[in-house]
Amino acid sequence: MEALGRLTGGVAHEFNNLLTVVLGNATSLRLAAQTRGDDHEVRKASAIEQAAQRGGRLAAQLLAYSQRQALLPRILSVFDVLSNLHDLLSRAAGEAVQLRLHADDDLWRCHLDEGELEAAALNLVLNARDAMPTGGLVSITCRNERVEAAPLGHGARTPGDYVRLDVADSGIGIPEELHQRVF
Repeated sequence: MEALGRLTGGVAHEFNNLLTVVLGNATSLRLAAQTRGDDHEVRKASAIEQAAQRGGRLAAQLLAYSQRQALLPRILSVFDVLSNLHDLLSRAAGEAVQLRLHADDDLWRCHLDEGELEAAALNLVLNARDAMPTGGLVSITCRNERVEAAPLGHGARTPGDYVRLDVADSGIGIPEELHQRVF
């Protein structure tokens, strides 16, 4: 595991170096396009910048995995993070899969690491896509949930206010022989 951690950290570091070049050039292209008033090119350069920033967050996750960088939890809206990721999730799901994102109107903000949430959401959407080879629906729902203290011996969830994220799909489900490997 230590060797894997070192390898992961090295790859993440090199990946970050490459992304720095991509992000710098994308920003230059966007600024030049803004100066020319070319909205189409501004949008394209902005998309490159956003992808490079997501890549940077992925590199940060890899560094966190290799124990070289701490997670960066902040107070955020789960719905806002997922809304900003919607295009990427839709592309990852493929043309035959429809992606729907829903949230409580008064959804609470919560303390989370944005990159970890993005990685988890992308992983769940990719798994859902694989479970729907002919297409289907992936539904992501964000809602407020208040957890009350459970009676002794009835499971241990810490009481408090939480934001719950449910991901459901119309796929075939997980084969029985894989249930024990899910978590």
